[in-house]
Amino acid sequence: MTKPIEIIKKAYAIIKLFFSYIWVKFFANDIMKDDIWLICEKITEARDNGYHLFAFLRQYHPEISAYYVIKKDSVDYEKIRPYGNIIFANTFKHYLYYICALYNISSQPAGATPEPKSIINKLKKFKRKDQHIVFLQHGIIKDELTHSFDYSVSGYSLFVCSSQREQDFVEKTYKYPKGIVQNLGLCRFDNLLNSNSQRKKIILVMPTFRKWLISKKMPEEASENEKEIFLKSKYYSVFCDLLNNHYLQNYLSSKGYELVFYPHYAMQPYIQCFSQCSSDVVTIADRYHYDVQNLLIQSSCLITDFSSVFFDFAYMEKPEIFFQFDESQYRSTHYKKGYFDYREDGFGPVFYEADQVVAYLINLIENGCRIEEQYRKRIHAFFDHRDNHNCERTYEAIKRL
Repeated sequence: MTKPIEIIKKAYAIIKLFFSYIWVKFFANDIMKDDIWLICEKITEARDNGYHLFAFLRQYHPEISAYYVIKKDSVDYEKIRPYGNIIFANTFKHYLYYICALYNISSQPAGATPEPKSIINKLKKFKRKDQHIVFLQHGIIKDELTHSFDYSVSGYSLFVCSSQREQDFVEKTYKYPKGIVQNLGLCRFDNLLNSNSQRKKIILVMPTFRKWLISKKMPEEASENEKEIFLKSKYYSVFCDLLNNHYLQNYLSSKGYELVFYPHYAMQPYIQCFSQCSSDVVTIADRYHYDVQNLLIQSSCLITDFSSVFFDFAYMEKPEIFFQFDESQYRSTHYKKGYFDYREDGFGPVFYEADQVVAYLINLIENGCRIEEQYRKRIHAFFDHRDNHNCERTYEAIKRL
């Protein structure tokens, strides 16, 4: 995007915010009395903690004025439409309800704020002065992330965590006063337990992203130049070799298993680069046709690298394998190690070579894809809550604000 266009878009957003403020002040002040809960995640989706909290509120607490923000052309629109109270992202109504909301709730750091969030969040004087920002989180924090999470920057009223170790780390690292960071559990975890009946013969490969490979066109398809660079990366060659492993493919076929490859949201712009890896037993899954949580629930084993999605899989006590082929580069360029040590705390073995991953996976399948007892014990030690009351705890915590 050229700079003049960016400037015009930012100016237009400020104008919309200003007129929304005037409209509320003189014509729609009654909206303030509704104590609005404005809920969001990525504006293109309804499949994370924001969606699960919103669905919980609409089903069990219809008295709450909860509204969900999403793009009109989202692939998840039909999924959320039955609940009603939908606000299309970046519309005049979105600005109005952002100004009036008592609770600004999201699984993304910037909240349910209209775009461009970096500009709108700086114009705090236009919104309700007693507004609470609630961070539901996108995943469990285990590494040292950017200091944009610092309390002095975020101003969160509530920061949801899922274990005491995570809570202690967040409070200390990002300097939160006591009481803001709370061990409540991620809302989406409510849908994970008692899901064994949905398990299929699926091996899920779900790696996280790499900062040095992110496309400027995200979430759309990467440019041809970006694809050229990506095709030369170690990330691409390693996973391509794993997916094309004929020995593994033949074994999975003989056992009736399918291997599903679903790269992180930030790597989805390169999904077409993996089309050559598709086969009778290998499926390349894109975000338009596959839902992450459904894949996690249906799969019998997870192969990942550093993605925090392994916590969701562990919540269901299912086996997982860590394939950390570029650990040194990841730690120096992506995220630094936090409190979580994969070898001491992880819920599965750590490997650096594809052959090791394949050998362990085959042994796992031969033993019925049962998690080893040492990893089960680590799961129980990590999670303080393993139940389906995460939405309820989060709801009560927000009410206490």
